[in-house]
Parts: sequence; structure tokens; C-alpha cells
Amino acid sequence: WWLGRSRFDLACEELSGDSPSAGNFEAAERAFARARELDPALEASCKGYETVCRSGIGNDYLRQDELDSALEAFLSMNELLPRGMEWDYPDRGIASGLWGLHRVGWKHSENGDLDRAAEVYEILRKLQPDNADWANNAGFFHRDDAVALELLGRDLCRRSANPPEESQEIARLLEEAGLSDPRENGGDLGATLHDRADELLAQARTAIDKCAAAYREAARLAPDDVRIVNDTALILVYYANRDLDDARQLLERCIEMGTEQLADETLGDDVLMDLENALGDAYENMGFLYLVRLREPEKARPFLQKCLELGDPRPKVTGQLLPLCDEDPDHPSLVEWRSWGEPCTGETEGKEPVR
Repeated sequence: WWLGRSRFDLACEELSGDSPSAGNFEAAERAFARARELDPALEASCKGYETVCRSGIGNDYLRQDELDSALEAFLSMNELLPRGMEWDYPDRGIASGLWGLHRVGWKHSENGDLDRAAEVYEILRKLQPDNADWANNAGFFHRDDAVALELLGRDLCRRSANPPEESQEIARLLEEAGLSDPRENGGDLGATLHDRADELLAQARTAIDKCAAAYREAARLAPDDVRIVNDTALILVYYANRDLDDARQLLERCIEMGTEQLADETLGDDVLMDLENALGDAYENMGFLYLVRLREPEKARPFLQKCLELGDPRPKVTGQLLPLCDEDPDHPSLVEWRSWGEPCTGETEGKEPVR
């Protein structure tokens, strides 16, 4: 036991500095495991230390950006003790495994791996199903992943009809799409881009379905949070294009809640600004719902005008949405918004293949 404790203390010192600490945490865990084998009376004490050692190992991997190893170490805490991932040792700078997973997810997002970030928060959702923050973060990163996939897929769809002919531009486009050059095997560049576009757009639709599910759960867990409830409706209106009556009711509730909460004179300036922006977003999203999805511009206009009175400036409203209230419902900008995530319709038939 004392050997384990000495290795544990050394590992904690290493973790607080710049030295690798996983080796000493692993040695400490082995010593504690051996101690309880020799003396079963030490079971509880040793398993507690062993569990925290795994969090230390995860944190060491985390600061080296070895995120898969960190994830594995944090998850393994539950193998030693029920709810072991909740254990921490703040006096020695070791956070819980749950907080470690949160940091893994955030690191993935900083690295641009949005799908991996969303996966980590989905794990956290399962571990703590009553935590609205984990559901909210899962929805957030599913959305960012979906938007990135859709943007790339839509660009490839457009390019598939008239593929570039310059070799460097073709190489750049293929690299961006994650493709090898189909022309090396006699393939058609346009058709290959078209097929890849459809794959990416299908992935975007799948990601947005996961996003909607996560946000719905977040809204259930935090029904008085105007921002979370608004974001749930936003996903249905802007992207998923379904359950629009549910979305309208969610936005009505946001407007009612936000108006009531703004009347609280005890709110600090930062909280007040966040609330004003969230309420303004709810008005804007209601306007978008009526203008783009329901094709009722006259109902959209007062909501769009009202959102301009709340929070930060809204150039999309003043520059696009309000002017479109005076346009034909089939204006190209409105059609483009309605087409989010839809399969690629770019035609390649009858065009000369780019070889």
C-alpha cells in the first residue's frame, strides 16, 4: 500500500508539472491492486486509489493530445467501482473521469473532429442521462458536424455538373472530398463528385437527426432555459424541416418565458444580454419558420421586426430575411434555404467526362 501511495504522490507531482505521469500512475495502480490481494481489508481504500489513478492516466494522455487513449482510461474507471468515473481527488489536481470525458470532447472540437466530439458527449449522455449540459453539447456538435458535411456536399454537388479542368484545382477538390482520382481507372470525375456529394448530404441528414434528438432531450431536462429550448426549435426549422408545429410551440414558449424572465430587475448585465439575444433569436426563428417553411411572409414580418429590438445586431434579418418578405415565395434564396440536406440534383448526364 505504501509503495502505491509513494508512486501515486510522485505521479501527481508529475501531472501538475510538465513530466509524463502515466507510468507512475500505472505503477501505483499495480501496487494498490497487489496490496488488496494480500490484505482484503484494504479493498475499499485500494480500489479508490486505483480508480483515481486511471483518471490521472487519462489526464496525462489528454495533455499529450492522445485522445483515444484518454477516453479509454476515463471509461475504465467504471470497471473498478460503480460510478467510478465520478471519483476525483481535487487536492491533488485530479478531476473526475466525467470531467475528463468533457475535456476529451472539447479537445476533439478544437481539433476540428466534430463528429468525434459529438460521440463523446453522447457517451456522457448515457452515463448521466439527467444532465442537460451533456445533451446540449451533443446537439451542438452534431449540428456543427452536419453543417460542415452539408456545405461540402452541396459544393461538390454544384461542381459535379461542371468539374474543373485544371489539374491542381482537381487535386485540391479530390483531397477536400477524400477521394482518389477516378480518371486513373477510366472513371468520370463529375459522376464521382456527384456520388460523393450524395454520401456527404446523407451523412449530414443523419447527423441532424441525432442533433434534434439530443436537443429535444436537453429541452426536456431544462424546460426553462430559453437558449436551449430555442436551439431545439431552430434545428427543426432550419435543418430537419419536420415537426414544424412542435417547433412553433417551442418558440412560442421561448417568447413567453423570455419576456417574463427579462422583467427580473435583479439580472446581471451579462445574463441580461444573453437572455435578450436568446429571446431575439426566438423571434427571428419564428420569422424564418413563417417566411421560409410556411410561406407566410406577412406573418413572418412582425417577428423579424421585433427581433431587431433585442440583443446584438442581426444583419441576416435586415439584409436578407426582411427584404425577402416582399419577394416571391419561390425566390432562389428561399428555395436554397429549403433545400438544406436534400440529395444532390446536379445533372452530369450528357456532359463530356473530365478524364
